[in-house]
Amino acid sequence: MFAIFVPKITMLFEFILIILILLSLFIFLLPRFLVILPTNHFAIVERLGVYNRTLSSGTNLIIWPIEILKELNWSCPVKRISGQMGLLENIQLDVPPIKCISQDRVNVSIDGTLFFSIKTPRVAVYEADDVLNQFYQTAFQAIRNIVGGINVADLTGKDSLLGKQIVGYINERIDKRGIMCREVIIQHLDVDKTEVTYQLEAKIDLQQREHEYELRQAKHRAELMKIEIDATGLTPEQRIEMKRAESIGKAQFIVGLELIRRKS
Repeated sequence: MFAIFVPKITMLFEFILIILILLSLFIFLLPRFLVILPTNHFAIVERLGVYNRTLSSGTNLIIWPIEILKELNWSCPVKRISGQMGLLENIQLDVPPIKCISQDRVNVSIDGTLFFSIKTPRVAVYEADDVLNQFYQTAFQAIRNIVGGINVADLTGKDSLLGKQIVGYINERIDKRGIMCREVIIQHLDVDKTEVTYQLEAKIDLQQREHEYELRQAKHRAELMKIEIDATGLTPEQRIEMKRAESIGKAQFIVGLELIRRKS
């Protein structure tokens, strides 16, 4: 009787073994076919090495091994993005302190945080050569060029306005690369106070020199005018009237002189 049940037990074990093997294969291969993307993420599907479609957030199916997810490999001096999925919105990029020279020749150090989005994943991945590095270099150039065109007095306390100008500058130059700069937050803006003090002192000194020069010129003109009045042989009353005429301009002075001579 025992011999009768042996084949049945053997068949049962074989059936269980087959089920376990199939289950193991299913568990192993399921991640290859099923792609689950978190919110605000994307992935690029390539079919036989060529772009096929862009996957969005949620559950997606692919035909493995004909279709695979493209590996992202973006890098810049301060950040690296790699893997089979990427963020779409609010990608943060911290910019280290950048040395700039303002329009009035003052040394300025500025750093901040940039937020950008992937507007068109296919363009960002295929039509741009390392889009992250291009964005970083464009932001670096934007900060230096914009700060270089503004005086220090216009930079102080205007971080928000400066950030908007940097955003506009960046987006004008990366519009066709599949990404968009959303916001720039200025963290620190340090001005070389020694340079500012030196320029202020130089400006004050120049103003003093100009004032002294104007005084010397006025004194010289007064002396010439006195000699000219003395040469005319006018009386004190006539000289007083001449000085009054002088206050309304040189042209009227000449007319006044002629009138005084007629009176005498």
